[in-house]
Amino acid sequence: MKAMLFITLILTFVLVPGVKSLPISKNDLLQAKIQGPMEKILYVNKHHDYFEGDIVLAKKQGEKNAIIDETLKWSSVIPYEIHSQYDSNTRSLIEDVLREISVRMCVEFVPRGNEGSYLMYTRGDGCYSSVGQMGGMQVVSIGLGCEGRGVIKHETMHALGFWHEQSRYDRDDYVEIVWENIQSGMEYNFDKYSEDQIQTLDEEYDYSSVMHYGPTAFSSNGEPTIVALYSGGENMGQRNDFSQIDLNKLRKLYNCDVDVSGWSDWTSWSGCDVNCKRHRKRFCEDEFCETSSETESTDCDHFCVAGHDTDCKSRVATSYGFVTSPLYPYNYKAEVECLQTIVAPSGEQVALSFETIDVEDYYGVCYYDWVKVYDGPDALSPLIATFCGRAVPNTIRSSGNALTVLFYSDYSVTMRGYLADYSTSSSNPLHVCRFEGDISNCGWTNDDSADFKWSRNKGTTPSYDTGPTYDHTTMQSEGYYMFIETSSPQTNGMKARLLTPVLPRPDGGNCLTFAYNMFGATVDDLSIYQVKLSRLQLLPIFSVSGNHGNNWIEAEVTIYGNDDYQLAFEGRRGNGYTGDIAIDDVIVLSGECDEGGSGIA
Repeated sequence: MKAMLFITLILTFVLVPGVKSLPISKNDLLQAKIQGPMEKILYVNKHHDYFEGDIVLAKKQGEKNAIIDETLKWSSVIPYEIHSQYDSNTRSLIEDVLREISVRMCVEFVPRGNEGSYLMYTRGDGCYSSVGQMGGMQVVSIGLGCEGRGVIKHETMHALGFWHEQSRYDRDDYVEIVWENIQSGMEYNFDKYSEDQIQTLDEEYDYSSVMHYGPTAFSSNGEPTIVALYSGGENMGQRNDFSQIDLNKLRKLYNCDVDVSGWSDWTSWSGCDVNCKRHRKRFCEDEFCETSSETESTDCDHFCVAGHDTDCKSRVATSYGFVTSPLYPYNYKAEVECLQTIVAPSGEQVALSFETIDVEDYYGVCYYDWVKVYDGPDALSPLIATFCGRAVPNTIRSSGNALTVLFYSDYSVTMRGYLADYSTSSSNPLHVCRFEGDISNCGWTNDDSADFKWSRNKGTTPSYDTGPTYDHTTMQSEGYYMFIETSSPQTNGMKARLLTPVLPRPDGGNCLTFAYNMFGATVDDLSIYQVKLSRLQLLPIFSVSGNHGNNWIEAEVTIYGNDDYQLAFEGRRGNGYTGDIAIDDVIVLSGECDEGGSGIA
């Protein structure tokens, strides 16, 4: 008898493939004496052949300077995501630019819900964007070395529909292109386009545009490749903010009817900074304005510890869940101090179990980076233990109702960090495994009597067009899950079984919650069995078949019985290699599932 299933579809995030960015640092840029955003972009992208230095072309892009095709324009509401691999400083900078555009134009950038077309700010190989709306997830790459207000504005203007200023058909009236100074093979980056290919929106040529090349762009000898013919060209390519003409063009392209004679509305509030403050701005374009912008600040609207890294979840008060180092599953930042306090209701205790840890270890001494756990609500409480390296420590329990985790990293080496599950006395999960560490850390084993084995994986599975592209725990391509690989030598009907550790008999019922992914044309079956040890019985409690798309699906089922038991997760191979099945975040709680899921007694 199959158990009743209570399944919730969750939102699918399609991420950019994990590609290493160029090793460009702020120090590199300083040594190269780079100031303007376009110079920075071309320096960071110097090993890539992006069109005009930073543009990813699509088939339907044919117009230059400002798009003519109305289908390439965004609507007045533009959904966006900012990839979690960024630290809080870069995320705040990107959000600050988007908030500014939202109050100075008639478009509004909003965090993405389930919209199909949206901008994804992510750390790709360098600085680049497509021009105009391409449909679906559209990458705006702010890679290593690209983090700056001018670069973010430049790439966002590309995404909104603008090409480079010197592409205009009338540019030879304002600048001279010095062809003999251009790198061989890079001349095409200085093409100009006819009036039937571009629209200038009736605005003057703009030396000060954030979209203009710098004077030595693509130079072969350090000499100028662009020379201004009139005054005003001395700042060409050096601007980090929108020029007035940039703003005029944006408003005209999007048919904005906004009053710009004076101060704009205030932006929305920023997130909390390291000093536990939030900020908002407004902007003035009136000729009588004494300043072009103003900033207001206020205290954070949630618990915050001044001086501690804003990328860490500071205080946790739910019954069970997990905490991680900042930016996990990506490497933590250098020079981070992260304080996390887990608080249980009065009279209860907190248990903390590390599933994975990867923190710099200096010859067995936690000298440079470390994790400290304190028995109480802050770092002044008694110290229980200090960890580093990769050895997973034993479960830690508080004597009172709070535990505090303090993570520290110095200025150099960064590693993956940690994930630790926590619970309070009242929740008391019987078992939790998120597969972020080795499966042995959770006490899981492959059943050697099966035909083949489950494997731990991150990102996409090896076979094309099958399996997940990210894990369920972190929703990132660097997180881990378990899956069956159905390529050769596996054949039709072969099975793999994965076993939990022994769990106590479920008097009154236990609630099993988990996530599964079944994506591929030849997906067969995922079955879960309750293995009753004293009776050697194998009872089916869950089964699902077929292709469910590249989604993680959450399910739960209540387990009954009066014997100690294990759970067996069995994946069966279908009639082709596109049949990968994955599971993640397996949790067993005492008591029936809330929705009343029934199992087999």
